[in-house]
Amino acid sequence: MKGKIIIAIISGFFLLAGAIITSPHWFKYFFPEQYLVQENIEPVRTKTTEKGIDGNQEKPTGTENLVISRIDLSSRDFNIPSYFYFEVTNKGTRTIQELNITVDLGKSKYQEFDYSKKIHSKIITDSTDKSFVKIICSEIKENETIEFYALTSAPIFKNIIFNASNMKFDKKYTYDDYLTSEKDGVLNVGGFYTFFRILLSLLIVVFAIYFTILTIIYLNKVFKI
Repeated sequence: MKGKIIIAIISGFFLLAGAIITSPHWFKYFFPEQYLVQENIEPVRTKTTEKGIDGNQEKPTGTENLVISRIDLSSRDFNIPSYFYFEVTNKGTRTIQELNITVDLGKSKYQEFDYSKKIHSKIITDSTDKSFVKIICSEIKENETIEFYALTSAPIFKNIIFNASNMKFDKKYTYDDYLTSEKDGVLNVGGFYTFFRILLSLLIVVFAIYFTILTIIYLNKVFKI
């Protein structure tokens, strides 16, 4: 009886370890609405919670996950204008209302720019030093994307800030965040990185089961069960 208990405990330990290591990865795929991975976007400030008709606080429905899904910048400064491109995608299940995207170029200046017209939006520009552009969108639904492309005087920007009427936080993505993501290769190897994680998770599960079986066989011999 004592040997069986030890075998059961060790087997449970291996299976539990495998489950803990791989659970965040698989949970993301089976329950995407409850587990959403987004860019490293810094919360700026807490917004006031919306209120219903009766004056009580009304909790927004759906998940909030507005991210910069892609961003490209000239690798270095040339004698011709640099390019600056990014995409903002609603990867959550909540429709984002009254969205403002403020692009602050910092020491750089835009020469020309364009943006996607698939989603109804309007533009406010800085006509003085041409250092910022604000995109105002009435709503962006699930899986919709806003694209922005500009020719700039230098391959840099200061930050990109999101705020909306039904977002809990304003969010800020900085040039330092961009440099960090490029250094880590987050934006360039997304597909391969996902495949590698899936493969690694499967190997962990297989080896956990394999070592569990070996441990049971060994303990069976030791305790002669």
